[in-house]
Amino acid sequence: MTLNLYYEKDSSDSSASIIENFRTQEVKKKFFVPVFSAGTLKHLFNNISIIKIDVEGAELDVIESFKKQILQFRPFILTEILPVYEKSNTFRRERTEKIVSFISKMDYIIFRIIKNQNDTFNKFEKITHISVHADLSLCEYIFVPKELSVKFEISE
Repeated sequence: MTLNLYYEKDSSDSSASIIENFRTQEVKKKFFVPVFSAGTLKHLFNNISIIKIDVEGAELDVIESFKKQILQFRPFILTEILPVYEKSNTFRRERTEKIVSFISKMDYIIFRIIKNQNDTFNKFEKITHISVHADLSLCEYIFVPKELSVKFEISE
Protein backbone atom coordinates (compact mmCIF):
# COMPACT_ATOMS: atom_id res chain seq x y z
CA MET A 1 0.00 0.00 0.00
CA THR A 2 1.27 3.50 -0.73
CA LEU A 3 0.57 6.11 1.93
CA ASN A 4 0.89 9.85 1.59
CA LEU A 5 3.02 11.32 4.34
CA TYR A 6 2.06 14.88 5.23
CA TYR A 7 4.75 16.91 6.96
CA GLU A 8 5.86 20.50 7.33
CA LYS A 9 9.64 20.47 7.24
CA ASP A 10 11.47 17.54 5.73
CA SER A 11 11.40 13.77 5.83
CA SER A 12 12.84 13.76 9.36
CA ASP A 13 9.80 15.67 10.69
CA SER A 14 8.53 13.56 13.61
CA SER A 15 5.16 15.31 13.48
CA ALA A 16 4.32 13.92 10.05
CA SER A 17 0.96 12.21 9.70
CA ILE A 18 -0.77 9.89 7.25
CA ILE A 19 -4.09 11.63 7.96
CA GLU A 20 -4.91 14.24 5.32
CA ASN A 21 -5.87 17.62 6.81
CA PHE A 22 -4.59 16.68 10.27
CA ARG A 23 -2.18 19.54 9.85
CA THR A 24 -1.95 22.15 7.15
CA GLN A 25 0.95 20.54 5.31
CA GLU A 26 1.13 19.35 1.77
CA VAL A 27 2.23 15.94 0.58
CA LYS A 28 5.99 16.08 0.32
CA LYS A 29 6.63 12.42 -0.27
CA LYS A 30 4.81 9.15 -0.80
CA PHE A 31 6.03 5.96 0.84
CA PHE A 32 5.27 2.32 0.32
CA VAL A 33 4.39 1.02 3.75
CA PRO A 34 3.48 -2.56 4.58
CA VAL A 35 0.18 -2.28 6.44
CA PHE A 36 -1.39 -5.11 8.39
CA SER A 37 -4.78 -5.09 10.02
CA ALA A 38 -5.15 -6.51 13.50
CA GLY A 39 -7.18 -9.35 11.95
CA THR A 40 -4.34 -10.29 9.62
CA LEU A 41 -2.00 -10.70 12.58
CA LYS A 42 -4.48 -12.42 14.92
CA HIS A 43 -2.66 -15.76 14.75
CA LEU A 44 0.24 -14.08 16.61
CA PHE A 45 -1.89 -13.13 19.61
CA ASN A 46 -2.72 -15.42 22.51
CA ASN A 47 -3.57 -12.39 24.57
CA ILE A 48 -3.19 -8.62 24.36
CA SER A 49 -2.69 -6.81 27.67
CA ILE A 50 -1.75 -3.36 26.46
CA ILE A 51 -1.89 -1.40 23.22
CA LYS A 52 0.34 1.69 22.83
CA ILE A 53 -0.72 4.16 20.14
CA ASP A 54 1.30 7.18 19.00
CA VAL A 55 0.36 7.77 15.38
CA GLU A 56 0.01 11.55 14.90
CA GLY A 57 -3.72 11.77 14.21
CA ALA A 58 -4.52 8.20 13.15
CA GLU A 59 -5.58 7.02 16.62
CA LEU A 60 -9.20 6.49 15.57
CA ASP A 61 -8.13 4.30 12.65
CA VAL A 62 -5.90 2.14 14.86
CA ILE A 63 -8.53 1.73 17.58
CA GLU A 64 -11.23 0.85 15.04
CA SER A 65 -8.96 -1.75 13.42
CA PHE A 66 -8.41 -3.41 16.81
CA LYS A 67 -12.10 -3.41 17.82
CA LYS A 68 -12.46 -7.20 17.85
CA GLN A 69 -9.25 -7.70 19.85
CA ILE A 70 -10.14 -4.88 22.25
CA LEU A 71 -13.50 -6.49 22.98
CA GLN A 72 -11.98 -9.96 23.27
CA PHE A 73 -8.87 -9.22 25.37
CA ARG A 74 -9.85 -5.94 27.15
CA PRO A 75 -6.34 -4.45 27.06
CA PHE A 76 -5.24 -1.16 28.55
CA ILE A 77 -4.82 1.37 25.73
CA LEU A 78 -2.17 4.06 26.10
CA THR A 79 -2.36 6.82 23.54
CA GLU A 80 -1.31 10.33 22.72
CA ILE A 81 -4.10 12.45 21.22
CA LEU A 82 -2.82 15.80 20.08
CA PRO A 83 -4.87 18.90 20.98
CA VAL A 84 -7.67 20.28 18.86
CA TYR A 85 -6.33 23.79 19.73
CA GLU A 86 -9.50 25.69 18.77
CA LYS A 87 -13.21 24.93 18.26
CA SER A 88 -13.04 25.95 14.61
CA ASN A 89 -10.82 22.92 13.90
CA THR A 90 -13.83 20.70 13.26
CA PHE A 91 -11.77 17.95 11.59
CA ARG A 92 -9.68 17.23 14.70
CA ARG A 93 -12.57 17.90 17.09
CA GLU A 94 -14.84 15.40 15.33
CA ARG A 95 -12.10 12.72 15.20
CA THR A 96 -11.44 13.19 18.92
CA GLU A 97 -15.16 12.97 19.70
CA LYS A 98 -15.39 9.75 17.65
CA ILE A 99 -12.53 8.22 19.67
CA VAL A 100 -14.27 9.07 22.95
CA SER A 101 -17.59 7.69 21.69
CA PHE A 102 -16.04 4.51 20.30
CA ILE A 103 -14.06 3.79 23.47
CA SER A 104 -17.04 4.55 25.73
CA LYS A 105 -19.31 2.20 23.78
CA MET A 106 -16.80 -0.59 24.45
CA ASP A 107 -17.14 0.04 28.22
CA TYR A 108 -13.82 1.78 28.69
CA ILE A 109 -13.11 4.66 31.06
CA ILE A 110 -10.81 7.48 29.95
CA PHE A 111 -8.06 8.78 32.20
CA ARG A 112 -5.72 11.62 31.35
CA ILE A 113 -2.16 10.98 32.47
CA ILE A 114 -1.05 13.99 34.50
CA LYS A 115 2.69 14.55 34.78
CA ASN A 116 4.82 16.68 37.07
CA GLN A 117 6.84 19.59 35.72
CA ASN A 118 9.85 17.28 35.30
CA ASP A 119 7.76 15.02 32.99
CA THR A 120 7.33 12.24 35.56
CA PHE A 121 4.02 10.60 36.40
CA ASN A 122 1.82 12.44 38.92
CA LYS A 123 -1.67 10.92 38.73
CA PHE A 124 -4.55 9.74 36.58
CA GLU A 125 -7.45 12.11 36.04
CA LYS A 126 -10.76 10.51 35.10
CA ILE A 127 -12.47 12.39 32.27
CA THR A 128 -15.63 11.91 30.22
CA HIS A 129 -14.58 13.96 27.19
CA ILE A 130 -11.48 15.48 25.68
CA SER A 131 -11.94 19.22 25.61
CA VAL A 132 -10.58 21.73 23.14
CA HIS A 133 -7.23 22.93 24.45
CA ALA A 134 -3.72 23.80 23.28
CA ASP A 135 -1.70 22.31 26.13
CA LEU A 136 0.74 19.67 24.86
CA SER A 137 1.25 18.43 28.42
CA LEU A 138 -2.38 17.19 28.45
CA CYS A 139 -2.20 14.82 25.48
CA GLU A 140 -1.52 11.45 27.06
CA TYR A 141 -4.36 9.12 27.98
CA ILE A 142 -5.00 5.62 29.18
CA PHE A 143 -8.25 3.88 28.30
CA VAL A 144 -9.10 1.38 31.01
CA PRO A 145 -11.65 -1.42 30.84
CA LYS A 146 -14.55 -0.39 33.08
CA GLU A 147 -14.17 -3.52 35.19
CA LEU A 148 -10.61 -2.46 36.12
CA SER A 149 -11.15 1.29 36.46
CA VAL A 150 -11.62 1.31 40.25
CA LYS A 151 -7.89 0.75 40.71
CA PHE A 152 -7.15 3.84 38.62
CA GLU A 153 -9.68 6.04 40.40
CA ILE A 154 -7.77 5.52 43.65
CA SER A 155 -4.85 7.54 42.27
CA GLU A 156 -6.99 10.65 41.68
